Amino acid sequence: DSKPLDSRRMAYYAVGRAGDGKSSGNRRCYFTGTSIPYATPFYAGCVQQGPRTLVVFCLPSALGLRTLSANSQTKEERERYLQSLPNPDVQLLKEMKKRYAEPFDTLPSQVRSPVCWQLFVKFC
Repeated sequence: DSKPLDSRRMAYYAVGRAGDGKSSGNRRCYFTGTSIPYATPFYAGCVQQGPRTLVVFCLPSALGLRTLSANSQTKEERERYLQSLPNPDVQLLKEMKKRYAEPFDTLPSQVRSPVCWQLFVKFC
């Protein structure tokens, strides 16, 4: 018999705003709709919901944090930039809520906790 595996997990993404209208898949900031190019650092909030995992992306620039300029691509500059980004904490989530109150409030309550968030430097 072919029963589905109970341990199989699926990820789905909170896409949020429409952004610039260009096709970028699900790799967009939930709050601004901006595409997240490969190798661009981003925050992601994840929460299990039954057999699925909700993933919410947020670009540092959406929170008023500086961005890595296209000219700053040396390893040392990139490392300094990454070190300058704060870890996801209560203060960072307060900034999300302050800047994007309505979309933030539509997120499941579990994703509104800093324990669900991490800083990533690339998609797997």
